[in-house]
Formats: sequence, C-alpha cells, structure tokens
Amino acid sequence: RRQQEQLFQAEKTSVLGQLTAGIVHEIRNPVTSLSITLENMSNLLQKAGVEPALIERTTQTAQKSISEIKKFLTSLLNFSRKEEFHKEKVQLKTILDEALLIIRKAAKESKVIVKDDIDCDINCECDPQKIKQVLLNLMLNSIEAMPNGGSLEIKCRSIGHKVSLQVSDNGKGIPENILQDIFIPFYTTKDQGTGLGLSIVKEIIDLHKGTIKAESVVDKGTTFTIELPDY
Repeated sequence: RRQQEQLFQAEKTSVLGQLTAGIVHEIRNPVTSLSITLENMSNLLQKAGVEPALIERTTQTAQKSISEIKKFLTSLLNFSRKEEFHKEKVQLKTILDEALLIIRKAAKESKVIVKDDIDCDINCECDPQKIKQVLLNLMLNSIEAMPNGGSLEIKCRSIGHKVSLQVSDNGKGIPENILQDIFIPFYTTKDQGTGLGLSIVKEIIDLHKGTIKAESVVDKGTTFTIELPDY
C-alpha cells in the first residue's frame, strides 16, 4: 500500500510540475514585456525633460512589483523542475563554509550571531549544491525570524550510518498549529513569501533518502533537524 501511495504521489507531482512550468512560461513573457515597456517609458520621460527623481518615484513601485513577480516565478520553476542530482563524497564542513559566506552579510545586518559546530572529518555522499541550497534556505529563514538580532547555530554529528544536521535559532518561533503544514507547497505565513522554500528543501532531502523535521516554541526559537545517510 505504501508503494502505491508513493507511486501516486510521484505521478501527481510530475503532473503538477508540468502544469506549473506551463503557467510560469505563460506569465513570464508578458511580465518581461511589461518590464521592458516600463524601462522604455522611463527613457521617454527623461528625454521629455521630466525630473529624474520624479521618474524614479513613479516607476520604482512598479519595478519592485515586477521583481517580486519574477522572484515568485523563479521559485515556481525551481519547484517544477526535477533536476538530476550529482552525488559525490564531500566534507559537510566545506558545504557549510560556502553557505556561510553567502549569508554572513544578511546575518550581520540583522545583528544575528552565527555559530557553527561541524567536525571537518564528517563526510557525506550528496549533491553539494543541493545541500547548500537547503542550508541557505534554512539559515535565511532563521535570520528573517530574528529581525531584532539573535543567535543562529549549525551543528553536525555522525550517528551510526547517518549524518545529523541541525539549524537552530532563538527567533519568534512557529505556532504548533501550523508547524505540520510548513512543508506543504505554497503554504506561507510571510507577507512576501512564496510558500515553496521549505517544500523544495523537503523534496531535496527526500531525494537524498533522508529526513527533515522541525521543532519550535513560540518566542523561543526553531530547530530543523536533517538526517542523511553517510554512504
């Protein structure tokens, strides 16, 4: 029965992916045209002698909205694509260091202190780019949960034939009644969220034959725990 459910879920996901890719294509073209038209309009206004500051104030809201739409479309497309994984044996410390280089600035701006505790000898057979994507998503979510500063900690341990990764923060936390829904595609509580970040994270972990769970207490913080096979 479990195999039948997995097969049904795989077929449903495949159909959803094809549908999503088609929708993204149909929306992206007019959005791109709109962006070009707005840019042309801005150039025409400049040539007509309109004050540049006024042009910027008039068009920046529209440009911001277009950027948000493009960002959402990119998330949709990433969700719909079933890219091949390229597994290799790597040190998890190397993947984490690359991810930390990217998020350091955002952490500093939010006054978030980042701590990592990963043994350099812990190896894992995985797609390094995908696992980096997972770590980036979780760490950026944690930083967003601490707008007034806080602590972000990443730990890694080898347990038997598994590798355990933990991303913890002391941010605002996730209410218990919605914790079970956070991995559902398009589910979000953020004003500017797409609801795809954590669903993509879970999909990546599932394809690595791993597990991910979230534990959270409101006003105290959240911990995401990932377990991956080390072979």
